[in-house]
Amino acid sequence: MDISRIKENARRALSGNWGLAIVASLIASFFGSSSGGVSFNFDTSDLEGFENAELDALLGELGVFIEENIALILAFIGGFAIFGFIISIVMFCLGSIVNVGYRKFNVDLLSTGRASIGSLFSYFKHWKSAILSNVLVTVYVFLWSLLCVIPGIVASYKYAMVPYIVADDPTISAQDALDKSAAMMNGRKMELFILELSFIGWHLLAILSCGIGYIWLTPYINASVAEFYRTVSGKKYYTATVTAEAVDIQ
Repeated sequence: MDISRIKENARRALSGNWGLAIVASLIASFFGSSSGGVSFNFDTSDLEGFENAELDALLGELGVFIEENIALILAFIGGFAIFGFIISIVMFCLGSIVNVGYRKFNVDLLSTGRASIGSLFSYFKHWKSAILSNVLVTVYVFLWSLLCVIPGIVASYKYAMVPYIVADDPTISAQDALDKSAAMMNGRKMELFILELSFIGWHLLAILSCGIGYIWLTPYINASVAEFYRTVSGKKYYTATVTAEAVDIQ
């Protein structure tokens, strides 16, 4: 597989579409990112003015308060945990659907040179395929990871094409999507790894720019992986090189 050609085709598709691709990437990242935690900063310098006796008295009052309201405190903690769990489930479901839509966005960009932000939200009517396929991928990768880190990584590449397959055929069953990805990636997993590894220099530059560079790097990587899918799936897409052969869209 010609990695340089894949990246070249991705750049051609992005040419003139960088703004649109960046917006789509930011929206997809928002839905696909893990929920951030709340951090508390306790400054011990605030206690410097307390005498030991005063501090002991304060801690004693706090202990009494906790003892008298233990049921309420436990209920609050339990409610907060349940709320967090529900939010995580909702974000996982939304992220699964938008993830498929984002793959559709990138495939459209490679196939026609045009794409729509609306593609990101166009799979809510096919939510079952999007969510169930992501659930299966997550479970399989997790189970393989229990054996060792390497089998988990291999499994993640084995099922890397699942969201693209669902984007192409939203009526496909979740298990069929996984099976199709496994067959498609047979003998190709290392090629995708090398493609992703080829961006390591860009990752370093993005890090040195305090992360700002990822605004451009993320769409570039995703467009390249979409072109990789085009290659392994055997589809012929328009890739901004207007020739009779390039417009042969299956």
